Amino acid sequence: MAGGWCHVVARGNERKRVFRDEKDRLRFLELLEDMPDVET
Repeated sequence: MAGGWCHVVARGNERKRVFRDEKDRLRFLELLEDMPDVET
């Protein structure tokens, strides 16, 4: 899928945290909002 995200993780390896802090998590969500909608 050119220009899109094909996978989003729910947790890190070995169940470690995915985001460093709340600010990091919110930035990730902002990036997701900016992604174009793609129908498969």
